[in-house]
Amino acid sequence: MTDANRPSAQPVLRDVEFDYDKNEGGETGFLTVSSPEVLVQLAVLPSDLGRLADIPNTNWAERRTVQAGSCAGVPAHWHVGEPPTSAFISIGGDPETAPIGIVLTEVALQNLLALSASVSK
Repeated sequence: MTDANRPSAQPVLRDVEFDYDKNEGGETGFLTVSSPEVLVQLAVLPSDLGRLADIPNTNWAERRTVQAGSCAGVPAHWHVGEPPTSAFISIGGDPETAPIGIVLTEVALQNLLALSASVSK
């Protein structure tokens, strides 16, 4: 499935901000993805957050994704997109049929990778 075949209901987020709260009292932290259009919180272990650095190595044609975190009890799958899309977050049991999908721009992806690198040190 190419990006062009993905459901058009997935918002392309602009002016995305990421924040990670390590949740000092517990193991799981919370990654917040926010923009003027949407706010999504994902429960993510710090060790899983570091795995997001592998997003550029994913391959949607081969269905290779990075599974890191969950939202509302279902897994979040991360993978690169075809230009001009940089990355997708698919939230659901199966990334191909996930009921929630978020499209990230190149700037958003770079910001996410920078956050991931700083937190997982």
